[in-house]
Amino acid sequence: MGVLAFNHLNIRAPKPVLEDVKNFYVEFIGLSEGFRPDVPIHGYWLYLDGLPVLHLIASVVAEYLHRASMLPVSNVIHGVKSSLSHYHRRGAN
Repeated sequence: MGVLAFNHLNIRAPKPVLEDVKNFYVEFIGLSEGFRPDVPIHGYWLYLDGLPVLHLIASVVAEYLHRASMLPVSNVIHGVKSSLSHYHRRGAN
């Protein structure tokens, strides 16, 4: 079970939502939080197999006050049944 490939993407969300987004990708998808350059905007870089594949950035734009925003993304997952079981055990529907 697990993600085999994850194409680079950037997600913007208000800071409280960003924490939930980060927790989802770490706990459900299996990414790990790693090095991120010191920049003035709050955020995270999440890694897969040592590569920074997901950038999370706190949004300060009014249109994002209550939701996250992202571009389309594709994932390659090995063991779909075991992956779904993993997600369900963690409370995802």
